[in-house]
Amino acid sequence: YRKNISLAVLETTFRLPAINQNQADSSLSPRVEQLGLFLDQYFDKLAAFDDVKGYVSELSFEEMQGFLDVLPGILDEVRIAHRLSSRDMTDQRKNTSKARLMALKALECRLRYLLTTCPQTLTSQSEGSSQCLMCSNQASLPCEHCLRKIVVEASAAYNEINSDKEILEHIPTLDKDPRLDLAFAIAMSLLKLSGLRPRTFDPTSSSLWQDVNPGLFLQAVLLLDSQLKFTPNNVELRLLLVQLYLLLGCASYAYQLWNPLGVKRTIQDALSPLFFDRISSLSPGLFQGSVPPTEKLRSFYNQSLRDNSPVRIWDAFLAGSYTSILDMSEYDSRLRRSCTLMMTVVEERRARRCYGARQECEIEAHPLLGKFPVRSIVLLTY
Repeated sequence: YRKNISLAVLETTFRLPAINQNQADSSLSPRVEQLGLFLDQYFDKLAAFDDVKGYVSELSFEEMQGFLDVLPGILDEVRIAHRLSSRDMTDQRKNTSKARLMALKALECRLRYLLTTCPQTLTSQSEGSSQCLMCSNQASLPCEHCLRKIVVEASAAYNEINSDKEILEHIPTLDKDPRLDLAFAIAMSLLKLSGLRPRTFDPTSSSLWQDVNPGLFLQAVLLLDSQLKFTPNNVELRLLLVQLYLLLGCASYAYQLWNPLGVKRTIQDALSPLFFDRISSLSPGLFQGSVPPTEKLRSFYNQSLRDNSPVRIWDAFLAGSYTSILDMSEYDSRLRRSCTLMMTVVEERRARRCYGARQECEIEAHPLLGKFPVRSIVLLTY
């Protein structure tokens, strides 16, 4: 409950109008102060990075600078508290405190990578070049100097953990293995430094590997693959490795990494429109009869959209899951304008048209679509 309240305060701080960014007794903006307070209490939690990632990306560059000053301050406070209380601690508590210290260091490295890759860290100059505001070097996005610094610092922390048996023994007592965040920070920095960029679909473009440094790319892959032995159940790590091995052409090994995920179905909005579009053209007869293929989707949306408010919001209140309530309104809005929702109606109408049957009603008056402003998108799909 305390964490939920802290998240609510953090959300409120970022959504309020920024009238006074700087307080009289502090050089930090209220948003940075709340981020610091939140991380000071919950830096060692499993979802710490995901909790603050969206808020950090909204910071201005001045706030980023203040936030980068806050992170080492939290680290120093934890380190000092560890030293002062180590006299009265048992050996077990000392080692647990050291492990929490490394968890904070790992989080700091990952947040530094996030800030380094933000466009706000670059400023354009008159000569057409760009300067990194974090290290004052000439750079493009992302700054290679800052990335190398992250690799060095994260690698040192990673090696320190692996060489300390006491920390390794107490990692299971933490919510998350700190080596995982360190591995992500190192690997993503190496991939950026290798020159790997999103592939373009221009047939005249050069090969994906023409400008990629294979040594740095393989270092990133091998590091992540080694980390998989320590954290085999991490989904994020497996998905990233699957993509990287597919780029290398190692489809068989990528399948071995994919298979334990146990993916049995996809979200309906991902493949249902494509599936129904193809199947209605090949076999429109399937959409005739008492139970057409789209019946499950129709009943799903009838159930989900029966009320003006999200159906599950009351269950969340009863269960005390207040954090999930923050995103329910936005999700419900997307659901009511979903592509699958429209395709559910459009494909049934297409099948009826193929057989010359009369349409039940105009598409704008359909009970699933009539009360929502989706007419233009529906007609485009239609």
